[in-house]
Amino acid sequence: MNDFRRRLYEQPPVDAGEGTAKGNERSGRKREDFFEYAIFPFLRDIPRHARILEIGCGSGEFLEYMRKKGYECIRGIDISAERTAQ
Repeated sequence: MNDFRRRLYEQPPVDAGEGTAKGNERSGRKREDFFEYAIFPFLRDIPRHARILEIGCGSGEFLEYMRKKGYECIRGIDISAERTAQ
């Protein structure tokens, strides 16, 4: 692992602990509320069959939210194989 990636992964992810996809339900609900309030208004008019690519998707929590909203063709990529494997 190169020095940049090593330093990057020494820092815990922003959603570490209870906030991860595998964490508690209440924390996940707060995140969905944030997506609903702060992000979804910008995406509301995008057709559900549109192709969407999330760059820097981490463990894919936003992609899962978009699936729940009915989006059909969504993909995510991330520099971290460790994060996308979660």
